[in-house]
Amino acid sequence: MESEEYLLLVVYEGPIAVLNVTELRSDAILVTKGHVESISLPLLSHASVKQYLGKGVVEDGNGNKRALLGWLWKAAVQPVLQELGYFPQIVHPWPRIWWIEVGLMAQAPIHAATKYPEAVL
Repeated sequence: MESEEYLLLVVYEGPIAVLNVTELRSDAILVTKGHVESISLPLLSHASVKQYLGKGVVEDGNGNKRALLGWLWKAAVQPVLQELGYFPQIVHPWPRIWWIEVGLMAQAPIHAATKYPEAVL
């Protein structure tokens, strides 16, 4: 069985989003019941990942954590949800999405990413 065929079989419980960041570009590889595609994530640059996931940002208090989680929402989660058709409209119940983070993104708390009001950031 070819790898694309296999991937299409394993998404019966929900889509898979693989987040990959390199110095050249950043992408989300999305696997749904219908197809496999890649979308560019320009706000999820290698430099920004190193900045936000650097030791100081995560350990320096709630303000920095809010900034990290807000940035993850804007740079990674929101574009993926939009591409899957789950945002900005209300989807109920929320579908299961399997987030797979590769390389630098393996440190990211993608499960906690959220949209904060601009005043909070």
